[in-house]
Amino acid sequence: MWLFAGTGALATLIFLPIAKRVWGAAAAEVGSFRWRFAATSAILALPVVAFFAVGDAPRESLPTASARELAGNGYYEFARAFRSNDLSFDAYYRIMPERDAEQEMRHEFEEAQSTAVFTNGDNPLERRIAPVGALRPLNVVLVTIESLGSDYVESFGGKPGLTPNLDRLAAEGLRFTGMYATGTRTVRGLEALSLSIPPTPGHAVLTRKNNKGFQTFGGVLKEQGYEPLFIYGGYSYFDNMKDFFGGNGYTVIDRTALNRDEISHETIWGVADEDLFKLAVREIDARAASGRKVLAHIMTTSNHRPYTYPAGRIDIPSKSGRDGAVKYTDWAIGNFIREASTRPWFKETLFVFIADHTSHARGRTDLPPENYRIPLIVYGPGLVAPQQIDTVASQIDVGPTILALLNVNYTSRFFGQDILTEGQHHARALMANYLTVGHMEDGIVVELSPRRHARASEAVTGRAIPEDNPRALDSINETIAYYQVAAYGLLNRPHEVSAP
Repeated sequence: MWLFAGTGALATLIFLPIAKRVWGAAAAEVGSFRWRFAATSAILALPVVAFFAVGDAPRESLPTASARELAGNGYYEFARAFRSNDLSFDAYYRIMPERDAEQEMRHEFEEAQSTAVFTNGDNPLERRIAPVGALRPLNVVLVTIESLGSDYVESFGGKPGLTPNLDRLAAEGLRFTGMYATGTRTVRGLEALSLSIPPTPGHAVLTRKNNKGFQTFGGVLKEQGYEPLFIYGGYSYFDNMKDFFGGNGYTVIDRTALNRDEISHETIWGVADEDLFKLAVREIDARAASGRKVLAHIMTTSNHRPYTYPAGRIDIPSKSGRDGAVKYTDWAIGNFIREASTRPWFKETLFVFIADHTSHARGRTDLPPENYRIPLIVYGPGLVAPQQIDTVASQIDVGPTILALLNVNYTSRFFGQDILTEGQHHARALMANYLTVGHMEDGIVVELSPRRHARASEAVTGRAIPEDNPRALDSINETIAYYQVAAYGLLNRPHEVSAP
């Protein structure tokens, strides 16, 4: 706000001394009206033509990273970043030779004692996942809960009394206490859960120009005969959800699928969670009736300002704050499970509950780990035995973990790993807050930020660790590899880079 106000004030101060001459020149009749109209139209058309006609092709044809960076300096880079919703990693962040980064990433999976076999294809992460045992063709219902940090869920060390239903499901299923969100917005959580990719600097993939043609969690299951659904309580054009999910093989269903008499309450963000879950049951019923297996990825909205919900559901009045919204969402989840349990498909379904992000992220450092911790619960009576897993993990690991539970045989290009096997040997989490991206492993948090800055610190205290510390240096290199390989993969083009 202050930046815009200051710019406006400065522009006014510059204009005032010359205002009389400008208006005088505008009033003077120089040439015919037709000539002045044509000249003005041409001038106004130039930026429009430039916007659509000038792209990245001339710059991308340059042979080296330094030449591309020089060509992108100044106003062009600013406008290009605004238009494409991404940020050049090698222009602003610390990098390493591309081959070294790829080798570092492969070493990450070797450290995890992965049984996957690398294919040595064009994608440096491409590997064959061949689990022991036959495919378990179970439905998957993945519920992404708006803004639910672990600090609001009692069974994850949070406030008591707000989440009795989630606490019960956690006690009866797999409770992952070391799960961390990759970002601070819904699109980051959706990106990580669907693409299993680190949160690269700038905007999430969903809102970028080139957001299609990726391997997705839903796409892998689609190859197994599933129908992937994305079911959202709001309008799916928000945050480009419809374009992204629809363009990557999902059937997108949102509040427009509900009639007015099917909506008990709504806000600008979406319908009440209970209405969303009724819609989900209806859509799953329709697929199950025809014998189809589904992945139903459900995104809730009720735990969001203004924190309103239908009256009479819980003992906290509507619009009284986040505690009430959390407790209402938990009530809606409990009601959803009760309703689902009456369906034939219930006994053949894994239910996965996870937050998209927490309700707050800022703290003593740019990426305070405690403010990124979220609940993850996998629930399936008779399908998974109750167990608590304390392994540090990231949202990018959820898809690979569920695919492992289903014994899916597939070729993976995911950055994530199976928490239950690989994660036991290689526990780590990735997180970001738009421009600062980071990695946490073995008690060390590394933050990468523009101007090629890297900072290592102790995860518990936030105390800085000198970069010449061998453990800090190793962690910094691992962090660079994750984000560099991810950023280059998104660009889908070869790079020539040298160490800075």
